Amino acid sequence: MKKVGKPLTGKQYLAKFSRSARWRLGSGEAAEAIGDYREMVYQEGRDETRLLEELGDPVQAAWMLTEVREYKRWRRVFAVLLCCALFCAEWSFAGLPFYGEVVHYGLYMETKFLQFLLPAALAVTLAVLWFRREGSKSGPVPRRLVLALALTALAGAAVLVQAWRCFDMTWDIMFDNGHGIRTYEFAAVMELVIDVGFIAPLAGVAGLLLARCYDRRWIALFVLGLAVSVLCLMCQELIFSVNPLCGPGERAEIRVYLFRWLVPVGAVGLIGTGGALK
Repeated sequence: MKKVGKPLTGKQYLAKFSRSARWRLGSGEAAEAIGDYREMVYQEGRDETRLLEELGDPVQAAWMLTEVREYKRWRRVFAVLLCCALFCAEWSFAGLPFYGEVVHYGLYMETKFLQFLLPAALAVTLAVLWFRREGSKSGPVPRRLVLALALTALAGAAVLVQAWRCFDMTWDIMFDNGHGIRTYEFAAVMELVIDVGFIAPLAGVAGLLLARCYDRRWIALFVLGLAVSVLCLMCQELIFSVNPLCGPGERAEIRVYLFRWLVPVGAVGLIGTGGALK
């Protein structure tokens, strides 16, 4: 005899079914399935204590509706996007890529930049194309999404402003013995760059999950989060490679070089974010 679990209320049953269905089916198909099951759960005369017996386990019910091939494709896409986001987060947090202690990851700054630019560009392109084709949207842009995008953009703008300012500030206080320490102002700027570079792609992962389960426009947060992370990594890699004793003229040239990369990358990120919202 099949064992029946602890009875669930109609609300509990639908909550479990909804979570599983949204992940396995995507927001569009899941909405239809949830609507159908809501009608069955609240059917007149339905005994809530017999929901599991009559409708089956909610997670297994969602499994039964899953098209296995499509779900496996989604898991592969999700794995690629997640790895790209975590790659950027790890690099920002550790100060070098996960393979940086094993192999030398670049003599030239352009080589270093391309090592996180290319995975991020791949992830953004794949995410936008996938969700424009497979995802669904309904109603106006969610207010929480607008707030999340505004906060992410504000963090990115703060990084750019501080990156510009840091070339005009004192980086180190030197002592007579030839040793020195970082100034508090410069250390605070770099801490901001590292923290934003770490948090932004993680916020992007949250947007990725919400795009799958609720509204595909949440993928805009993934796009913007990766773009901001890339900006932070560029600042981090270049600034930490500069000799703190270099003169004002050399610093000015380095700042121009840095922003020649930051401005177009930031513009592309904003364009991609706008495209993901359509």
